Amino acid sequence: MIHCRLLTAAICLAALFSPGDGAFAGGGTRIVAKTGEPAHVYPSWPEGVDKLVNDASRTSGWNSWFSEWPNDVNQYAFDIKSTDDLNRLIEKLAAIKSDLRQIRLSHLKEPSGLGWVTHVPKGNGIPVIFSIGDQARIDEWFKRVRKPFGVMEFTATPEAVPPTLTIFVQNKVVKLDELKIPEGIDVLAGYVPTVFHKFNTTIEQKKAKESANTTDSKPQNNELDDSSLAAIKKVEAFLESQNSRATTSKAENAEGDHHPGTTVGEWSEPVNFLSARLLVTLEEHEVAESPSYFRYAVVLEVRNDHGADLAFVNQPSFENIEVRDASGKLVNVLSGGGNHRQGKARWAVILPYTYLGLKVDTPIPVDVGLFVGSVSPDKRSLTATLISKKQTGAEAYWFGEMEPPPAKEWVGEIQIPKVSLPVPQSTVQKAE
Repeated sequence: MIHCRLLTAAICLAALFSPGDGAFAGGGTRIVAKTGEPAHVYPSWPEGVDKLVNDASRTSGWNSWFSEWPNDVNQYAFDIKSTDDLNRLIEKLAAIKSDLRQIRLSHLKEPSGLGWVTHVPKGNGIPVIFSIGDQARIDEWFKRVRKPFGVMEFTATPEAVPPTLTIFVQNKVVKLDELKIPEGIDVLAGYVPTVFHKFNTTIEQKKAKESANTTDSKPQNNELDDSSLAAIKKVEAFLESQNSRATTSKAENAEGDHHPGTTVGEWSEPVNFLSARLLVTLEEHEVAESPSYFRYAVVLEVRNDHGADLAFVNQPSFENIEVRDASGKLVNVLSGGGNHRQGKARWAVILPYTYLGLKVDTPIPVDVGLFVGSVSPDKRSLTATLISKKQTGAEAYWFGEMEPPPAKEWVGEIQIPKVSLPVPQSTVQKAE
């Protein structure tokens, strides 16, 4: 499968990169993995890499080498059949114990060059490549390498290629909108990494300064075909949605984001790309010429973990509503239908990687919502199952009469993780 252009390419690279005194430099390719056979796992690799390089979908693996370089980067190809397969690889990437993990989105259909003189043939159909460098090997190489190294003057030890998945978005099995990328993974546009993550040379520093002083940093797309241009736009839109998601996550975790008397539950696992959690606030209500009383205000938050818009109805239903004490025993308290939104159902469009809050605690005679009618000084927790069925009567957004937007309607059931009920610090009376 590999085309090693040792005569022409190696001579060209020798002229550019050989640090020797007139000595001829060469390069080649080592096969480091074969389909159906376990790949060797280096002890210096971060924990968790073995699970990825030996995934059942992994096919071939290569190491591209060139004279007098550390040649530490291995590349592995995968034969995936669906987005589920790709998300499984992403989960394994997220599990690797490394300070930096990357996903690179290439506008191409498949890879071509994989290092110095290593090429895969046109029409290979590879949808994803995993790259991994070895910092320990680079450190040993840097101790003995002559300095300067040819025309390169190092400012520090080069940094190894981190665990990286490069995804080729024009490949027919890749659906960007269905990717599930956990927090902690850097996502960027780019091609398969080779040699180093950072060279740490004076040349690299100079290029960085020139780039910072350049106002027009957009790539030249004049020579790209329509498919590539469309893929670039898809990648840009996806990266923008990822940035929006990161901003939302920071906002959620910001100090003072919620009322100080509010308890916040954990997010559920996503079901059909939607996650849910409950927020409960203890409210004290004052009544003229009567003792004040406490009640629970319950808010449902739903988050779109999808790369496309989701339409959510403002009158979801709840089942399996349970309040339990600290020992886990079921407490017999009034809980049932209720939602402060009445009348016709309305649509809300949840943008990618953003979340929506619905107040769902007010008791009204409709079989939707969530109402807990008793406040206790004891520690208790609340759980419920969120249900949203196919809607036929929702006619508009909340903010105006119009047709439902062209967004996918969310339908499903979510078991919402438990949330602790706030405990009042003064005399408690039952909410009437």
